[in-house]
Amino acid sequence: MSTFLQDLRFAFRVLAKSPGYTAAVILVLALGVGGTSTVFTIVNGVLLEPLPFKNPSQLVTVGGAASVPYGDTLKYWGQGKIFSIVATCANGGVNLAGAGEPERVPAATVSASFFPLFGAHPEIGRGFAPEDETPDRNHIVVLSHRFWQRNFAGDKAVLGREVALNGEFHTIVGVMPLGFGYPGHTDVWTLRIANTEQRRGNELGLGTDKQPDAPVGCRFLARLRDGASLAEARREMNDLLDRYDSTFYPGQKRARGMILVHPLQELLVRESRTGLWILLGAVGFLLLIACVNAAHMILVRATTRQKEIAVRLCMGASRWRILRQLLTESTVLALAASAAGILISFWGVRAIQAFGPKDVPRLSDVRLDVRVLGFALGLSLLIGVFVGLTPALQTMAQDLTRTLKQESSRATGALRKRLRGAMIISEVAMTLILLMGAGLMIRSLRNLLQTQPGFATQNVITMDFALPQAAYISSSVGPNAAGPGVSRVTEFYQRISAAIGSLPGVVSVAETAALPLGGKGRGGLYLTAGRCKAIIQGMDVSADYFRAMSIPVLAGRVFAERDTSDPKYGIVISQAMARSCWPGGDALGNFVELQGGGFKQGPRQVIGIVGDVKFQTLGNEDSFAGRRDVAPGAVYYLPANPLDATLIVRAESDPKLLVPAIRERVRRLDPGVPLFNIRTMTEVLSDSMSAPRFRGFALGIFAGLALVLAVFGLYSVVAYSVACRTHELGVRMALGAQPRDILLMVAREGMWLALAGIALGTIGSYWTNKLIATFLYGVRPTDPATVVAAAVILAAGTIVACIIPARRASSVHPSAALRYE
Repeated sequence: MSTFLQDLRFAFRVLAKSPGYTAAVILVLALGVGGTSTVFTIVNGVLLEPLPFKNPSQLVTVGGAASVPYGDTLKYWGQGKIFSIVATCANGGVNLAGAGEPERVPAATVSASFFPLFGAHPEIGRGFAPEDETPDRNHIVVLSHRFWQRNFAGDKAVLGREVALNGEFHTIVGVMPLGFGYPGHTDVWTLRIANTEQRRGNELGLGTDKQPDAPVGCRFLARLRDGASLAEARREMNDLLDRYDSTFYPGQKRARGMILVHPLQELLVRESRTGLWILLGAVGFLLLIACVNAAHMILVRATTRQKEIAVRLCMGASRWRILRQLLTESTVLALAASAAGILISFWGVRAIQAFGPKDVPRLSDVRLDVRVLGFALGLSLLIGVFVGLTPALQTMAQDLTRTLKQESSRATGALRKRLRGAMIISEVAMTLILLMGAGLMIRSLRNLLQTQPGFATQNVITMDFALPQAAYISSSVGPNAAGPGVSRVTEFYQRISAAIGSLPGVVSVAETAALPLGGKGRGGLYLTAGRCKAIIQGMDVSADYFRAMSIPVLAGRVFAERDTSDPKYGIVISQAMARSCWPGGDALGNFVELQGGGFKQGPRQVIGIVGDVKFQTLGNEDSFAGRRDVAPGAVYYLPANPLDATLIVRAESDPKLLVPAIRERVRRLDPGVPLFNIRTMTEVLSDSMSAPRFRGFALGIFAGLALVLAVFGLYSVVAYSVACRTHELGVRMALGAQPRDILLMVAREGMWLALAGIALGTIGSYWTNKLIATFLYGVRPTDPATVVAAAVILAAGTIVACIIPARRASSVHPSAALRYE
């Protein structure tokens, strides 16, 4: 122990005598450790950290062909032996009415088995019981800890009180503990009704509010029994479906898919997994570059100390003792870099949470924890050994006689020269790979920014609203009704459009169930039209939708107000769908059949064709078909008035100025309907770009840091080589070599290393760029322009790194060089 403390004190003294060297190594390693710890923190919190539930590895989702028209579906699928408990959950949002303004609250309607499935117990009160799943007993609610603290100030007497959700009063029976909020960040849980025939009008209607880690729609959940596997669960569920078919459809062959059973955590993170692993791989390259740079600086430092080490060896110090001392110094540097890296990681995580994409699940809950600190510490120790071991061994292998005679300083040594060359080549190669990846992402982002979405975004504001099912699902006739037999939903739409349309400065008002690029949609229906037989994305819109969004009408007409209530209304399709389904150009007047969602509609005549709109993303559109004969971006439009929708208002000038007046108009019509998620279309467009913008920005930062480190590393190699060859260069100049000859000779040696690294990096990027191919738009992974641009940028940096020390060498006077040493 005393020897170790002595080594430690000596290491601090040696490092303190060279503050510039010490600061440079710590800074280089801190960038690598900090960047890696930042991305690892995100990857750990989002992908690796187990869900905060009891035995989370046993939690699975059941999807695919899981819905059967037979009584209580949940009870039917619970007949298997592979699951210990099954539950269902439909998530979205509800309107909360109170003393002040109504607000939108994340909510979920669940089965009584939902909380036991997760092993969660209320902090106060109780959860749900199976006997509560009836129309006369299901008006109860469980609150989240956050909602309880915010709305009831943590009052434990909250049990038995009532809250108005979607216009219906629910009695509070329990409060969940802090940290439980599945799905997403749910604030209130209500209870389903077990008998499907009694659900209409009695079960709480949920809007399809988008949450990052909460898939919209009904989700069947289950817990595997101890020792059960996913393969066994999938086999049993599909056997159960076969038994169902033989019982209820004897002698018939139904067209259906397979039942899919996946781990719950996989469902939550599947859309973010690839992008995060790519970022971790990119920052891993940055860490390797930093380590190579630090190793080279330590090698140069050790070379300058050869005489000191030789003297210590001659005085009786063992080689193991010297080796341990050198490793102690490198470890001290690495640990100091670890402390700085953790600080960088703390800031980096906060920056990603603030400016990163909003659709990454659990991102807001990510924190630096013991696992991450242990990762940073272990990484630093490995780096300390890695960057210190090779230089230490090289120093220990020196010839003591030559060193004491100062002969080793006149030549770098073939082995050390090859080692430094290999370091620089690998560093340049990894830098080029990062530069190419960043270049492809940035070019893809530029292509996205130049893509026309198909609608105008200026002076348009959007806001979501949801009408309570219990209050609006019935028909209304009376003195205030819009007309005989008009539903209350249609009446609300007509009155709100008229009220907002009368405001000064309003150009048009419309409603839609699925806002383009807005992050939610109704999904697709199976469509038969012309040559198309596939699932295609559909949109429910009001009559004035195309005018409000400035979507051009290319042929025929769009909807009128009468189309909403007419059972024989037509259908409007996009130009892409017209081209795909009717290649001959005769789409107008033809018929389309739609089926899905438990119904089959009669033929609908195509009454209009409108311009193509980027519905899901600005990039590669998913046709929902998985079929090559359906064009990307194919969309059909139906006139409808859904319970939850988005209000679209086009104004003559800044639409945000209209928000208070719009709120007032809605409040007059229904005080219990809140407006939420208020954004301009420009903001909607910007939000849809958050993920590609973040990937391009992150890879750009990593590539920029790698370029700086690579240039610095090459500069240090050439500068050190010049310093070691000062006497040789003086002899050359004394024998008649011109400064230009010296400059070209020195620069050529560095450039050969850079060119070798560029060649190796170009070969390596052929495989690495394929990993990011799914994130690219309008550019190929092997895009020649990007390859050339990255190579030119890197070559320009290496030329600068070589020219500076080369000019210094060529400017040395021969007499001064000959007197060197």
